[in-house]
Amino acid sequence: MEDLILYADIKSNHQIQKAAGVCPTSEEFRQYGNTAIRQLYRKGDWNSSLRKAQFCIQNGCIVWPRFVGRLRALTWSKSPVLVNGQWYEFLPWGPGLVTPGCFCSDFAVVNHGTSPVFRNVPCGAENIKIRAYTQCQADLGKQIKLFGTDSNGNPLVTKDTTTNTWSEGITLTLAAPFASTTQDIQTITRVIKPETECRIRLFMYDTVRDVLIDMAVYEPSEKNPNYLASIIGGGRCQCPTGCDSTSITALFKLTLYDLVEDTDISPIQSLDAIASMINSLKAASENNPQKRLEHDVEATNFMNILERDYLPTDQVPVEMATWGSARLERAGIGWNF
Repeated sequence: MEDLILYADIKSNHQIQKAAGVCPTSEEFRQYGNTAIRQLYRKGDWNSSLRKAQFCIQNGCIVWPRFVGRLRALTWSKSPVLVNGQWYEFLPWGPGLVTPGCFCSDFAVVNHGTSPVFRNVPCGAENIKIRAYTQCQADLGKQIKLFGTDSNGNPLVTKDTTTNTWSEGITLTLAAPFASTTQDIQTITRVIKPETECRIRLFMYDTVRDVLIDMAVYEPSEKNPNYLASIIGGGRCQCPTGCDSTSITALFKLTLYDLVEDTDISPIQSLDAIASMINSLKAASENNPQKRLEHDVEATNFMNILERDYLPTDQVPVEMATWGSARLERAGIGWNF
């Protein structure tokens, strides 16, 4: 088994260095490498960018983790389930609006846009404030901006006392042991945060029951957290445990992140393809469409060769029955009973 290609391998590869034509430790080289990887990543569902994992569904809804970039396939109760886009609910021959939970129809998974948190304030919940916690002293004083609505359904706004003007959103300044909103919150629609040293956690705080409920965990590099959200329902009245909590297995394409550290793993596991794509980018900047196309095709061919090496479908042995499915053993001929 070959070792995974890291950013350090890209920086030290002579072919890629020659294609980029700049110092491997420079920011320009990093931009070339990440742009080339981004272009290749979008060309197909390469083996190196696909993963399979099991997830828990709560009440027919799921906000996928940050590393889930594109949902490709699902299985529920060992059966495959078609992944549908938002247009699915509006098809003339479709099921109409899909609601979370159990109902007697085909099992349906519908992507419902995105969410900045993995668990939002439940409908009808009252006396909910938002708290932010940091693990690092170095992050104290940094500000997170929240957008959404207050307990009356009005947009969250902040008044600038110096200019006597209002702006959308409210600000939480990270503090020890936590930062909290002063007003009750009905829903969060968007979050803006700076780069931090450590993870930032958001919680819903029920001021009446004195309970903290997980809401989001933000990685240090996240600035505009936004995650794929899906509604899951149906199942022909066969939902286990009343659909309150169940699990599904998903095949998904990893979210693409820029390579920064030498130890970062490249989602494109072909140095040849990356070099060719950098040559394509250079040709585009030189206004040479013919050369750009040639290098683009070359890079794609390198990826296709790698995929065939992972899964050589033309070399998979297949058994062919001369008489179709009418084998002798189906009639019990030749068997010892």
